[in-house]
Amino acid sequence: MKKALPIFALTTLLALSACGGDLDDPLARDCEVERTEIEDVSLCLPTDWTIISQGFGEQSNYVIMVSAANSGSVMQLHVKKDDLQEPVKSTTELSEKAVDLARQTAPNYSVVSTDPITIDGKDSILHIFDAQPAGNEESVRYYQFVTTSSGYMYGFTAVMKPGLDEYLLEIVIDVLKGIRFI
Repeated sequence: MKKALPIFALTTLLALSACGGDLDDPLARDCEVERTEIEDVSLCLPTDWTIISQGFGEQSNYVIMVSAANSGSVMQLHVKKDDLQEPVKSTTELSEKAVDLARQTAPNYSVVSTDPITIDGKDSILHIFDAQPAGNEESVRYYQFVTTSSGYMYGFTAVMKPGLDEYLLEIVIDVLKGIRFI
């Protein structure tokens, strides 16, 4: 029994440290994996956050509303899922093409940042930009990236609730970075 106790303690410490993360980080502290209406996409949400998924138009278009416990709806996430026509050699190159497409087509486009991110083990680019959806409206900030999984290409475009404080915005971006395919 005396030999088993240190082994048990060491195993427990290793298991707890594998969870990782700062205790102030809501995603590391309490992550609830939420399946979405998109068959194989899940989000990692802080405690008391919820999602509502809805398909629209073609079968491959979805909107996911993410709500925080005390802040209401904080993000709309638009997801486009398409069959890959050919194998993708580099998700980073695919992401660069998506950034170029946004630059060419978004009205009154203005880049905020293009930072490398990893989504479910694959490299991508988190492209943050402002654009004006209609001529007279205010600019909207978009958070966009593309990736692939199981023969599909996924385009994710998030629009945040205007006026989010920095802390809440950081959590929402972490939710985006925590998207997984199951």
